[in-house]
Amino acid sequence: MRAVRVLCMAVGVMLVATGCSKPFVPAHPFDHDLKGESSVAVPVPDRGDVALVVSTLEDAGFFCAQVRANDVAAQIWCRASVAPVDDEIESSVTVVNMVSSRAGAIQYADISARGSGSQSDWDRLSDVLNESFLAVWPSDSSKVQVVIAGLERGPGFFPDDPHPPRTKTFSTKNAGYLIAEGGLVPKFRLITSAVQDYSWPYDASDYATTMTAAGPDLAEAGYECFPNWTSPCRRGVEQGSNQEIRYTTPNPNVSLDNPDQILSLEMLNPGTRRDADRESLPSLGFPRGLPFLVSAARAPVEAQIVQTQRTGESFIGIIAGTILIVEAPHNKPKIRSGPLPVNVTIGVPPIRIVQ
Repeated sequence: MRAVRVLCMAVGVMLVATGCSKPFVPAHPFDHDLKGESSVAVPVPDRGDVALVVSTLEDAGFFCAQVRANDVAAQIWCRASVAPVDDEIESSVTVVNMVSSRAGAIQYADISARGSGSQSDWDRLSDVLNESFLAVWPSDSSKVQVVIAGLERGPGFFPDDPHPPRTKTFSTKNAGYLIAEGGLVPKFRLITSAVQDYSWPYDASDYATTMTAAGPDLAEAGYECFPNWTSPCRRGVEQGSNQEIRYTTPNPNVSLDNPDQILSLEMLNPGTRRDADRESLPSLGFPRGLPFLVSAARAPVEAQIVQTQRTGESFIGIIAGTILIVEAPHNKPKIRSGPLPVNVTIGVPPIRIVQ
C-alpha cells in the first residue's frame, strides 16, 4: 500500500490532516481569483489517500482522472457504467467526485450511484463505498453501512410519500458523512478536516470555448439555442434531425455581453445510412468541426468520435487533455451502412456540494 498515515501532531511544520479537527461544509469554495488554474485532464497523481481511493476504484472498473487543479486543490473524477440493455445507448452510471489537496488529502467527496437490474441504488452505493473510501478507512465501514441499511429499509421517496426525505449526518475520526434519501439516487457526501474554503478549482478554458464563441457555427448548422445561451441547443426538424446539445455553464442566464464558459457538454450524434458519413462529422451538423472545443482538442476529439461511430467500440478517457466519453449502442446491427449513433460527453463541471 502506498499510504503513510500521518498523526495529528507538529513535526516541525504545520500539517493539516483528516481527523484533527471537525469538518465543515465550505460556504464559498469557488469565491476566489484563479490560483494557477489548469483544466487539462491528467492521470491522478500518486499521492495521499486520494490515490489509494482511486486505485481501489480502478480495480473495480472505474475510469479516474484529475480533471482540474490549482495551486492548492484538485478535482478528481471517477466514472463507471453498467452495460445497457437491448439497443439503448444510455447506461446506468455511477460517478465519484472528489476534491483533494495537492498533497492528496481528501477534502470532499460525493457519489451518484445507480443500480442496474436487480441491484438497488442503495446496494450500488454500498458496493462503491466498499470499493473506495471504506477500503482506505475500514474503521468507518460498520457505521456507514448501518446507516445505509436503516435508510434503505425506510419508506420509499415518491412524490405522494407522506414522510419527508430522511437525512442522516454523523462523523468518524476520518470524515463527516451525509447519507440521505434523494430523488433519483441516494444522496451521499463526505467532508474531512482537510477541507479549505475559497480554494476549489473551477476553470474549463483549457478544453472548452464559450457558448458565445460557438453560437455562430451552431446557428449555421441549423441549431437553435435558447436566449442568453441557456441549455439546450436543438437542431431543427427541417434538417430531419433529433440532435440536441445540452451543456453546463457557470452562469446560464447571464447576458450575451458576458460570454459563458462551457464546463461540460452532452449530445447525441444520431448516425446516418450513408457510408460517406463514416469518416467525418460535417454531415452530422458540424461543417467546421466542434465549435465548443479549443483548437488543440478539436481534431483529436473529433477523430475519436468518428472512430467510435465507425467501429461501435465505446470510449472513455483523456483526449488532448479533455475528458471524452463516446457511447455506442450495446447491440450493434450485423449489417449496417453509415456511422452508428453515439452519445457524446465532453468535459466535467466543477463539483457542486451535495446538500
